[in-house]
Amino acid sequence: MDEVQLGLETACKELVARGYLLQSLASSIGIASTWNGAEDLEKTANGLVRMMGPTVRLVYGYRECLVGTIGNSTAFRYGSIIPNFSEIVSVLLKADFGSANRIA
Repeated sequence: MDEVQLGLETACKELVARGYLLQSLASSIGIASTWNGAEDLEKTANGLVRMMGPTVRLVYGYRECLVGTIGNSTAFRYGSIIPNFSEIVSVLLKADFGSANRIA
């Protein structure tokens, strides 16, 4: 478990340094968003794979989604609702470690 924690810490620091907004962390899956454009997405994903090697597998791409304060009067959080999220997770779980996979 220490390796997972260290990997998440490394990835999160790098994403924040590149101007990404961390939306969510659950188990060993992190979700980040950016408004930097498609070229930056690919550059960042490939950079993380080079930096972290076989300890990471990534899925990246562009999706229009709801971003902002989500919830009700007793439980608000800032985050996103991503369409077809289960398909994205399925691609992630089938991916080889040490890879970055672009989705449409």
